[in-house]
Amino acid sequence: MKKTYDLIRDTITLQRFSLGVAALFLLVLLSACGWHNPYYHHKYGNQGYSSEKGQDNDSALKIIRERYARGEISADEFGRMRSELEK
Repeated sequence: MKKTYDLIRDTITLQRFSLGVAALFLLVLLSACGWHNPYYHHKYGNQGYSSEKGQDNDSALKIIRERYARGEISADEFGRMRSELEK
C-alpha cells in the first residue's frame, strides 16, 4: 500500500500533465482560429478577401484626390482620371 505522500505526489504529477496537454490543445485551437479569421487575411493581403484590382483603384483614387487637393490637376483632369479608374 502506498503512503499518502506518494499518492498525493502522483495525483499532482498527473494533474500537471493534464493541464499541460489542455494548454497545448487550447493553443493549437486558438492558433487555428486566428489563421482562419477574415480580419487576419485582409490585414495581411490574402486575395480571397480583397481583390488586388480594388486595392489598386483605391490607392490610385487617393493619389488623384491628393493631387487635386494640392492644385496639381484641374477639376476636368480629376473627373477624367476618376472616370477611367472607375471603369
